[in-house]
Amino acid sequence: KATVSVLNWNAGGDQGTMRHRYVLPAPFPAGREAAEADMMAQCVWALRREIRSALPGELAERVLGAMEELHGGGDGPWRTPVDATLGADVQRVLAAYNTAKRLHVGSAGWPRSLDGLPEELRARPQTPCAIVEEAAAWWGWGTNTREGEWLGHGMWWRSTRLRPDLTGADGFKVENAAGNSMNDFDLLEDDYLRVKTASVVVADYEALRKAYPDEVGDATPTAIDAFLLRHAAYLSVGQVQRIFGDGGDHSPLICTAGAPMHPPSRELHIDDTARKPAVRMRSGGRAASFLLDDAYWFDEGAPAAGLQARFLEVKGVGTSQEADTSQSEKVTGLLTLADALRDFVVEKFIGRVLEGEGGEGVGTVPCYAILDTGLQYRGTNPATGWTGERVVLLVRAAHNRLLDSYEAMSFAGQVIEDKGKLEGRGRAVRRALIAQGVSAEFFPRALSHLHPDGDGAVQAAAVAALVDDVRGEWNLQMDAAMRRLVDFTDYFVLPERFAPGQGRRGMARWRMSDAAVRAAITLERDRAVAALFDHPSACQYYTSGAATHTNPTEHNPTDAAPLRAARLAQLSRIQAIRDAAAKPTPKALGGGKPEYCMCWFMELDDSDVAQWMAGVCQEYAACDTGAFDGQEAIMRPLSAWLREIE
Repeated sequence: KATVSVLNWNAGGDQGTMRHRYVLPAPFPAGREAAEADMMAQCVWALRREIRSALPGELAERVLGAMEELHGGGDGPWRTPVDATLGADVQRVLAAYNTAKRLHVGSAGWPRSLDGLPEELRARPQTPCAIVEEAAAWWGWGTNTREGEWLGHGMWWRSTRLRPDLTGADGFKVENAAGNSMNDFDLLEDDYLRVKTASVVVADYEALRKAYPDEVGDATPTAIDAFLLRHAAYLSVGQVQRIFGDGGDHSPLICTAGAPMHPPSRELHIDDTARKPAVRMRSGGRAASFLLDDAYWFDEGAPAAGLQARFLEVKGVGTSQEADTSQSEKVTGLLTLADALRDFVVEKFIGRVLEGEGGEGVGTVPCYAILDTGLQYRGTNPATGWTGERVVLLVRAAHNRLLDSYEAMSFAGQVIEDKGKLEGRGRAVRRALIAQGVSAEFFPRALSHLHPDGDGAVQAAAVAALVDDVRGEWNLQMDAAMRRLVDFTDYFVLPERFAPGQGRRGMARWRMSDAAVRAAITLERDRAVAALFDHPSACQYYTSGAATHTNPTEHNPTDAAPLRAARLAQLSRIQAIRDAAAKPTPKALGGGKPEYCMCWFMELDDSDVAQWMAGVCQEYAACDTGAFDGQEAIMRPLSAWLREIE
């Protein structure tokens, strides 16, 4: 529904632009695709003068003429729902305008930033107003062939309206949780329900005041907690049905926190009268971006900006009703405290490292808060293998995701192309992390660059070689402009000997031990370990940790393999290691990744901070929710440790 428009004057004061304000309703009066069409019409109406100038031709003139007739004259906001025919034409006009003018950056000189687009557009999630001609945006597994016209980024809207040949099939399900990217779509949704039992575990009040000055700039912690619960404490109807519905796959897995013997009550936890809309980006399987107060607006005469709103993204809100969750039991839609806390803590650490090392302006997508839903796994979480975990929500800044190639295979935001890792901001951020021994690799290449002399450390001269070496398969996820990293659960910090930048002070508590690194090498994939053992200095490092090491011959590559076999036999007898191994678990471990983590280096992270995070989760589980002081238990030590890094 449209609300009143207001006149905003520019700095000169002698000219003005009309601001068209709207509130997104929930539920949508005529369904999701109709709501998308109405939003596109509102955008076209606000940009009609620019579109008429940029797209001369029969289609644009006919559509704009029809809209002017329906509107009845004047410059107010668009108030009329569009029918299916006009909606389809509006979509075609807006897609043509966005593709040719508003959202086109191009691939020349890629990897590049989106510096030609306004900051507010680069920093927020795409909406239906970012509809484009998909053939110029993505190859669609050979369906599209306009690579020469590639937009150059992933900040565009992929609507189910574009592919009725796929989405119109009986039983069609969206695959937005690392599934088939052909069936992965952006969704405008109206079905999020307020969680009545939500509470704030921890919040970065300083960051929230800075990010939302108009809303909480001078607010007390209590007022900010209320702001968070009002705008972020929601679960999708799809997830509510999975937990509370008859036959829901999570009904036997979830309980009210502290009451493992009793099924959770929908009436206790969910407010069915408080419904909220949101934007769910493609590949955003369990995350959604909420518009503050459900409000958005357009400014006439500001074509680049398009739809404007204030957003908060929340991770852990559950799966969509339209999503296929049958592919894996690990697609739970939920987030638990251990993963959320790691994301929250490591994001701030990575931001501090980049701040000190200079990553060519690259930062992080800030994590603002963790909210407890009041729900808990009564048994084992199929996504993590842990038992009794608290179900939480992670509140963070809204963002979009990188698409680094016309022939990209997914929309999750990974820097897939080697070019993106070796040039521009991808190279700069890797250099900053490598210098301090920070990795998000499946198998860190720093292990292959140990110096054979001295103390066997990675030397400063090796930085350039390491930055040129992407064989470790970095799991870097970034926003569309490659300005901010996002998702931090796969990062780990190697011992100081692997920090060729002469490790900065104050990072010791973040580093895993040499013993954990050697154990991870022992358990990792055979092919990667065999390649590592081709380096004598790496063999020296690996064998120097052996209790039987008595002479230099144990540094030879031929001695590393039998030592690994012996260590595998020892590790195979440790139940915690067996529990973490891929299933089904063989009698003797080795040669594979863990079941729930990206790699064994992350699984075996025994840094002081990792152990502290595990302790925080145990403390939280053991105490009454109201008795836990997140600021004292989490923010105070974390802030102190970040200040130590120099």
